[in-house]
Amino acid sequence: MILTQLEKVTFGFLLIALLLGLFLVFGQVKIVDSQNEKIEQEILKVQSLTPKKPLVKGKLSAKIGGKEINKININTATLAQLDSLPGVGKAFAEKLISYRKERGKFNDMSELSEMPGVSAKKLSAVSRFLCVNKEEETPTGAPKKLNLNFASLEELDALPGVGKTLAEAIIETRRQKGSFQSLEDLEDVPGLSERTFKKFSDQVDVR
Repeated sequence: MILTQLEKVTFGFLLIALLLGLFLVFGQVKIVDSQNEKIEQEILKVQSLTPKKPLVKGKLSAKIGGKEINKININTATLAQLDSLPGVGKAFAEKLISYRKERGKFNDMSELSEMPGVSAKKLSAVSRFLCVNKEEETPTGAPKKLNLNFASLEELDALPGVGKTLAEAIIETRRQKGSFQSLEDLEDVPGLSERTFKKFSDQVDVR
């Protein structure tokens, strides 16, 4: 069969269009695979920051996707843990931690409604996954205090008025001393003022 010049040109254009289409499809697949790989890496980062053991013991739980999970204690939750919860997000998590440092420990989830920008709908959404752990209290009803000789950087950072820099200074002073013998030893921590110490003094002890 002999093709006319017009048919040859048309056939050439069709072949080019087909090859271009295949190139675009393969390119799109590669882009999607790359995006999926980035998402998987982000998930792995979050998993590495989240403790394998739940922070809250007992039957305080919620369900995500039909799976029952332990709720997270709002008084000890880290930024990564809050950010990973549905309906929270990094911006709200940062505001919550900042607010917690300023006001101190939550005694009831309803107190979260006093935080600026928290609507009744938002409170209802996050309350599904957060709680105030009553099991942190001792048999006498007094809150269980944080032992400064074993406290982690994140636990110290969560104390009212502390922050990461001061938490690192406390840990460094503890390392140099071997351990704290009394709360008076905190006077050796660089940058820790008496005013700041009073903000969390009732929440810590040395054992």
